Amino acid sequence: MTKRPECFIWGTRADDAYPKGTAMFCDSPRAGGKYWIGFQALTIMQIPENWPWINRSFKARLTSWLIERREEGEEYPGVTGSKLNEIKSKQTIAMRQRQRNLLIYMKRSLANPADTFPYTREEDHQLWEMMAWSESTSREQVSNLLDCLEESGQLKRVKSASSSFLAYLITNSGHASIRLGYSRI
Repeated sequence: MTKRPECFIWGTRADDAYPKGTAMFCDSPRAGGKYWIGFQALTIMQIPENWPWINRSFKARLTSWLIERREEGEEYPGVTGSKLNEIKSKQTIAMRQRQRNLLIYMKRSLANPADTFPYTREEDHQLWEMMAWSESTSREQVSNLLDCLEESGQLKRVKSASSSFLAYLITNSGHASIRLGYSRI
């Protein structure tokens, strides 16, 4: 039986992972998409007990950096040992920006901006991408961000066709926030 690919950062299921040259390439929903990781960085990530700063918060900041690079046009941003040291000192993005980034992800997932966004709350591809885009480390954080967006009038919860998921509509206020764009600010 073939082992299914795993994200080198999060250890979650990946869509693809393979070696190429002196790096490992991966396409991971939990890391927000494609990236490559050098062997020094891979060693650091695989032995976190030797590096106490390798924790869920650090991985979330690294994931945000990867998404930021992709937003700037890099198809496969690279993670090196020196990049890990640089990310170590980055601050977590502000709550308002985490909310905006989640809205951007939600809008991009819709075929039509007027469609509703179904949210299943299951540990799956969609939740991992929502966590990646919002620099979240848990399902509860994503749920809290959705609640804040709803309370601020940027999302509206609507009845779903099934009781197994929630559905959200991005409001005009939410679309105005999205126009400000993805950012780590």
